[in-house]
Amino acid sequence: MAGTGKRLPAPLFPGFDTLGTLEHIVGTGPAHSWFVLTQKIIEKEFALSGSEQDPDLTGKDLALLAKRVAPGAPGPVEAFTAKGADFVVADTLHELLAGMQSRSPEVRLDFARTEREIRARDRELDNDFTKDAQITAIRRARIFRGGRLIRVATPHKLRDPRNGPLIAVKLHILTRKSLGGIETDLVARGDRPRRPTRPRPVRGRGGQRFRRRRHERLPLARGHVPRRLPVLRSHRGPRRHTLVARLE
Repeated sequence: MAGTGKRLPAPLFPGFDTLGTLEHIVGTGPAHSWFVLTQKIIEKEFALSGSEQDPDLTGKDLALLAKRVAPGAPGPVEAFTAKGADFVVADTLHELLAGMQSRSPEVRLDFARTEREIRARDRELDNDFTKDAQITAIRRARIFRGGRLIRVATPHKLRDPRNGPLIAVKLHILTRKSLGGIETDLVARGDRPRRPTRPRPVRGRGGQRFRRRRHERLPLARGHVPRRLPVLRSHRGPRRHTLVARLE
């Protein structure tokens, strides 16, 4: 959902058109969005970036991996739910909305609009031939056995207490900081001093090869970034962003 509580239009769903979603968010309202879900959804669908957040996979621990099928979220996910500065957990929708507003007091959350959007989404689950594009996509994703087991939760109503508690995650837009080996600050300005290095081959588009010095920098948007990586700019050009939630 947008920062004001309006549901994003199709096909701007989690896991679909990321760049389109980000362009919509920064072009139509506050520079953050809300991910509203339930405990049942977070147990299967909430993934954390980083090898340390997936000990079952990185440690090749089959017993730990098997727990993904069992009820309950992975330990790192539960830690975010309990301690995350941008996580709101509540038993009722009204409490959830109040918590969301407290996390972003500078942006007015439209309680009535948000509740209307969630009720409308839940109502579509009563129809096997729903026209809700996101619910249709979820049902299609569950055709794959692996998706049903560990990746996609069974479609359910968000307001059903049996699937709770309700959870909302405030997602921020953050530019990537590892820009092809060039150290940068938080506004993408290169801060590594120039030093001579050996030229190295770099593969370009279409399989072509060319040579460029590693310390070469190209002026763009308040700093220096590699040619092939777009950065956050206020009004023009391509963007590559990441949605993140903070942990206290």
